[in-house]
Amino acid sequence: EINKESNVNLIEVGETFSIIGTDFGKLYTWGWNNFGQLGKPISKENKSLPIQPVTLSNESIKPRNIAAGSNHVIMLSTHGDVICWGGNEYGQLGLGHNNPVDTPAINNYLLNLKIKRVTARENQNFVITDEGKVYRWPFKTEDGEYVFRPTEILLPFATQVAQVSAGHDFCVLLTSTAKLYSFGTANKFGQLGHGDDQPRQVPILMSYFDGSEKIDQIACGYWHTIAKTTDGKLFAWGSGIFGQLGTCQTYNEFSPVPIPTHFLDSNSKVTQIQAAFKSSLIFTDNRRVYWCGTNGHLSKMDHFIQCDYKTMYPGLWEGKLMIPVKILTTWSRSMSISYMLVADTRDSPAPFSVKTKALHLLANKLEDQSVEIQYNEFIAHHLQFRNMRKARGERDVSQRRANVSFDISPSGLKKETQERADTSVNISIDRKKFKSDAFYGNLGAQPKQPQKVMNIMNKRVIKEEVLEETRPGPNKPALEKIDSNVEMKSSPSRTRVGEKSPKKDSKLIKAKEERKQTTPELSSNPFRSRIRVPENEDTAKNSELESFLRETKRKLGVLMKTPREQWTKSDFELMKFASDPKIGRMLEKID
Repeated sequence: EINKESNVNLIEVGETFSIIGTDFGKLYTWGWNNFGQLGKPISKENKSLPIQPVTLSNESIKPRNIAAGSNHVIMLSTHGDVICWGGNEYGQLGLGHNNPVDTPAINNYLLNLKIKRVTARENQNFVITDEGKVYRWPFKTEDGEYVFRPTEILLPFATQVAQVSAGHDFCVLLTSTAKLYSFGTANKFGQLGHGDDQPRQVPILMSYFDGSEKIDQIACGYWHTIAKTTDGKLFAWGSGIFGQLGTCQTYNEFSPVPIPTHFLDSNSKVTQIQAAFKSSLIFTDNRRVYWCGTNGHLSKMDHFIQCDYKTMYPGLWEGKLMIPVKILTTWSRSMSISYMLVADTRDSPAPFSVKTKALHLLANKLEDQSVEIQYNEFIAHHLQFRNMRKARGERDVSQRRANVSFDISPSGLKKETQERADTSVNISIDRKKFKSDAFYGNLGAQPKQPQKVMNIMNKRVIKEEVLEETRPGPNKPALEKIDSNVEMKSSPSRTRVGEKSPKKDSKLIKAKEERKQTTPELSSNPFRSRIRVPENEDTAKNSELESFLRETKRKLGVLMKTPREQWTKSDFELMKFASDPKIGRMLEKID
């Protein structure tokens, strides 16, 4: 049971389990535990367990961001640590191995990074840092090796990623400059948006959005993607056979296509988008919800229609005191849930116009899969929140009852865990309270050698031998990097187990600082002066040009195996040159 004063503000589902986060900073799970996905020791019986709190090391550890994969969970704490638990047969916990782990463990590879957000989909995991860098795990290299630890994805120079959204075996990255990159092994329905059905092993810039449209939100379903611009325009691509693109037809789209918005009021604007398993949802500034596709209420609806949530829950909206703030979705291959975050403003004496302004700011502050609310002085003045975060690692805990609430009934929770993937359920918001003696117990530190668990519950385990350098050692190895334009041939290690980290030489440190201060400009790049980027990429067939590109690709392969600290000025210039999207596409054509 959940504490009667708690309000649920986050739901995540895996294939056989669910997890919720409350405004008290507590987590609760229920469902199967055959991989330890409930945060408990692995169960030997194939049966569903009732709702129970997740046991963390101590009460000071609070969740900031949570993401659920097929049978594992990754959590970003308020202290900035990434904590993982659950299935690890594919290395999805990012601990450097694929051995079973039956208790929550801190990912030591990410300790020195300032993580902003974590994202998980099936067995894939992504983290975004405060600097806009993206790390992913696990993945398979071109030569068949598995990498079980976080690895940075290199994008063109100075590119910062603002959002990551993933579907089934594909991913879309949104940068701070409103550009989109996509990659993945699944592209049968055009979900990568490049106009074809070819997979991409590394992120490739989507040429459709050439700067004329400023994308500010993306959302991926199982086989489709929906995007929103800053002025409220909508685009979609990928599978449309269930009507999930909302384009008034059920065809697959291999490139982004505009979504008709004639159904909106003349003075309304789309502010939020979400993609579920086989459906899409939008939320407008006049607090209306529209959806399309196939779910528990719709069947191959190829255009957006209004979701009348007020009729679903009558009596809740009287007096304009319960105000919708944000729509959210969570899905796996067996469950798909759509729900709404609602603000209870009954305790606020502010006028309705002031409340709506504060809630508009709140909606922009609330990130998907986020448990905490970032601090805002205007919001805090008019609407008090129990879980508003003032700064990393600090919490402003009010003695008042939380004003933002999303309460769910036990009957609703039980029903939703039984839904199939082709359903989308709006969770009850009946204000029913719960009783609980929820608490946080003690958890030992991450074991150096994870305990062996014999029962793998009929799940396949990767048979390849884990390389010694992929196992965690006493010294934290440096993170590897993957070039966004040149695929890696291997997965080299920077520090082997048992080796001592090299001592930092004063001259090397000084040279590193000088390189930071004298970053070469692209215009003075000697590699660019040697070759003119052709307007027609077919000129790459020229023998001289092909020879030069082949040599460039070879040098990049060598460079990617060299620690960044040892790069010379010429190395940085080479990387800048190869980061040009046109050059990257030309390099891809070179065998």
